[in-house]
Amino acid sequence: MEFLDRLLGAPTLDTLARDVTRELNELGAEELRVDPALREMTFRLHGGEMKLYLGNLLQDLRRSRRAARPLVLKRFLDGMLAPDSAIPSTYADARPRLMPVVRRRDDMGIVALSTLAAVEDPSKRFLPATKPLAGELVIALVCDLPASMAYVNERELPKWQVTFEQALDDALDNLRGLPEHGGWQQIGEGVWSGEWGDSYDSSRMLLPDLIHRVGVRDPVVAVPFRNALMLTSAGNEAGIALMARMIHEHLDDTQRWLSFQLLRLDNTQWQPHAPLVAVDAWHQLNLRNAAAVNESQKELLDALHARRELDLFVASFQMMARDDLGTLSFSVWAEQVDTLLPRTEFIIFNARGYDAARPLLVAWQDATEVVGDLMEATDHAPERFRVRRFPDEAQFARLKELAIDL
Repeated sequence: MEFLDRLLGAPTLDTLARDVTRELNELGAEELRVDPALREMTFRLHGGEMKLYLGNLLQDLRRSRRAARPLVLKRFLDGMLAPDSAIPSTYADARPRLMPVVRRRDDMGIVALSTLAAVEDPSKRFLPATKPLAGELVIALVCDLPASMAYVNERELPKWQVTFEQALDDALDNLRGLPEHGGWQQIGEGVWSGEWGDSYDSSRMLLPDLIHRVGVRDPVVAVPFRNALMLTSAGNEAGIALMARMIHEHLDDTQRWLSFQLLRLDNTQWQPHAPLVAVDAWHQLNLRNAAAVNESQKELLDALHARRELDLFVASFQMMARDDLGTLSFSVWAEQVDTLLPRTEFIIFNARGYDAARPLLVAWQDATEVVGDLMEATDHAPERFRVRRFPDEAQFARLKELAIDL
């Protein structure tokens, strides 16, 4: 199967839609329609209406080596088009298939945003049922289907007549019931990796007894990928550094990035943990993750704004390397441009009028103390702030005093 081998760069939504269309045509699909704003394809197959969401697939392909992309596509289509690929309508049927998964809050925001263009009524949008876990992570519920997993919609729970907590308890019971083959494997001095190999490795951080069973004092975990769970002690600095190196080594070979934030287990509760070693390595991992999800968000918002004929610029989450500050993130706030800014470590103020001599690089926290009243918080995830007006002359003068040389 030829797929994307002709591409010199990263796959795009257009090339992906074209290749998926070819595959679906070979399967006999009819009435294919592509909605770029939603990253969706709708079609008829074997007499039924079907829909494919291409957002996650596009992200997976961009994180895959070219030679692996045909297999990634095949697995996606096999899972989405398999029989019994719909969430059961009754809780009795859904309960044995419920599983808990750990996800980033921002990733769930992308899932919700993908439905925004088609459904104006907030009560009818697809919103994955979630619960905060710790830091940037949330717990979501999925139905484990024969060839895929599907998120449980918030609206599904009232139909099933269960609360999120009830469904989560049942999902955790199902997780505990999975086979223990593989289990914990030591990969370094005081460093362990979960090797269950069943797509729910990261979910097992939700079982504190399983974490404590290893006997690690003051346990700290990382869930860098959806099928990965790494464990060491908060006092094992060499182990924490080893985890960062191993994640970097596998970053470009693994599709489903999850979180590069360390978490420490306090009895049964997880708390964010700030590493004291390999700080720059962990920081770069988090920046790359943030840049990827913000780029996905920007593509969706750009398509949505074009569809609504809304003149609103979506600023990029950008990175630069400096000798004095290391790797940092920034966004650009330009004069006379209605903009949605992502939350970054720095803001570049690009003036056109009263002081266009050079842009200003200002730390986010410092900038908000001066122009925070111009930054309107939105409900986007990842976070975005709408800036309709540029700082006035007095504010700009104050920003110049706080600016760092570019």
